Parts: sequence; C-alpha cells; structure tokens
Amino acid sequence: GQFLTRCPIQAVYVSPLRRAKDTAAALLPHLTTPTLKRVSTHNLLREISLPAWEGLRYEDVRSHQSAAYHTWQTAPHEFQMWPEQGEPCYPVRDLYQRAQQFWHTTLPHHHGQTILIVSHGGTNQALINTALQRSPQAHHSLQQTHSGLTVFDVDATFHQPAQLHLLNLTLGSAPSAIAAPRLPKLKAGKQGVRLLLLPYQPGQIPDPTLPSLLRSATIQAAVIEDCQTATSPQPYACHHIAESVLTHNPETVVLSVQRSHFWQQWQAAISQSLQAQSTTDHLTTLLAVTQPDSLQAFLNHLLDLPSTSSALALQPNKLSVVHYPDADTHPILQAVNLTAIAPHHPR
Repeated sequence: GQFLTRCPIQAVYVSPLRRAKDTAAALLPHLTTPTLKRVSTHNLLREISLPAWEGLRYEDVRSHQSAAYHTWQTAPHEFQMWPEQGEPCYPVRDLYQRAQQFWHTTLPHHHGQTILIVSHGGTNQALINTALQRSPQAHHSLQQTHSGLTVFDVDATFHQPAQLHLLNLTLGSAPSAIAAPRLPKLKAGKQGVRLLLLPYQPGQIPDPTLPSLLRSATIQAAVIEDCQTATSPQPYACHHIAESVLTHNPETVVLSVQRSHFWQQWQAAISQSLQAQSTTDHLTTLLAVTQPDSLQAFLNHLLDLPSTSSALALQPNKLSVVHYPDADTHPILQAVNLTAIAPHHPR
C-alpha cells in the first residue's frame, strides 16, 4: 500500500476469487482517489484452470507427472490437460486469450487513466506478456511473485507494445524510515544462477539505499564494466558503486572487464556457474554493474524483444534480477527497477 499512496488510481479490477478480493479490500484504504468508491469484479481475471492438478503438491506433480510437467515448463503453449469429459484443453493458450480479451474490453474505457488490477500470478504473467505483445510460449520467462507490484504503460488502442517500468516490487513488513524491498522468491527453486543487474550512468551518485535490498543475499562474484568514457574518464566509477552495493558482502570477488569484452565474460561466468552446479542444488548469485545500453540489449535478447525495443524502461541505479534455474531451463526475468522507497506521510 505504501507505493499506491502516491498513485492516483481511477479504477480497480479484481479476480472473482476470495483471496484476490481480500487483497483488494486491504489496498483500498491506501488509495487517494476520492471518487473511487468500489472495485469491479472481472471474470476474465480468474486463475488459470489446471483441473488435473488441483489439490496436488508441486513436488508430486513434478515427480509423478514428469512428462506433462516438462511440457508445462518448456513449451507452455503446447501443454494440454484432459478433463474427465470432453476434448483436451490448452490451459496457457486459454489464459492468454482471456488476457487479450480483458485488455480489449477494458482499455477503451480508461484513456489516460491509471487502473489497478488484483489477480493471480499466472494471470498477471499473461496480462504482462500480452501487453508486451509476447506469446503463450514466453509464459515462464517472466515471473509475477506473490504481492509483487508491477507497473507498466499500455497503449489504449493496443497497437503498440506496453512499456514496463517496475516488476515485482515487494516491500518488507518491518517499519523503517526507508521501505526496503525484498528480492523475489525463487519459484523454480534455490538452485542455478541468480543475476543481479545494475545499470550505472557515469556521473550519477550511487543510490545509498541499494545495500538494504541486498542485505540478505550472499553474492559470490561481481563483474564490473570499465565505465571509462570520453565524457567520464574516471575508470573506477563503476567500482565505487559496486563497493557501495556490496557493503554487506565483503567476501565478494570483484572482476573488472573492459566494455568491449563485458558480455562475453559475463556469459562465460554464467555458463561456468551452471556447469559447476549441474549435479547440486546450490544457488550462485552474481552481480553485474554496467551501463544502461549494455543491459538493455542483454535483457531484450533474453526476452526475444527487438534489439532496439524500449519495452523495458530501465533506470540507472535500480536493480533487475534474472534467474537461471539450470543449464536446460530458459532464464526467468524476476524483477525490473527495484529500489527502496521512503514511506508516504499524508498531509
């Protein structure tokens, strides 16, 4: 609710499920728009339908229905379920059709407005991906966490891709002068490689609140791009921000790489870490400090977006997170533009 106190919201749409309605009810007191009197329940925001897996534990599905689970993870657009009666269904395809229908029926009523959507993880992923004009095949390449706030601008005509400004801001519950977000939970398990990506604009002062975000993370290594340029000749600028961010990780190994070799070295570090952990359930966390254009190109490639796409509105000194569960699984974008925020005090 702290973030939403700053946002004038003209409409709220919520899934018909009780837990979504309860979440919306808890958020309403934080909204500042005086004309907002109620929320609108929308059936298109309901949870993904997986009838054959209802009531089963994640571990049981993965071990006892391994072939179906593999398809769910690697080719969600081809994933099928067979109800007790009738034809097989495609749950992810159906979910994306609902998401498209929601946008097409809702956006024309809210030109120039801000709306709040309270739904479920899978449904929100479909909403984000369809707004970015991505297909059901990309369903698992982007993660929506529980209680994570995501912000994006959508073209009301739906002719242009959305622009993502924030993905999965989740604040801690402890009261403090600065509201420190948490790193997203690893839905695919605490294994593989987690990348912490920090775009740094030479000449800008490092954000002093970033160390609070990484307080609980053990960062094994940091790869720092040599930020020396014609306009910013200080070769150690990126090292200064790395040292600031790594306040709670004094044992982190820090490597400096020239700009021309940065992503080659970075990809090599990821591959080596994944190969070293191929037989273990260990998580390695790596930090990269680089200039925004380099990181933009990397994430566009990761999400199969055009190289010149501005769909991800990256901001300097704000953290993005990518998780590689293993060498055979597509990486997952977990967060974009995380930062600490000061609590809002109404006047």
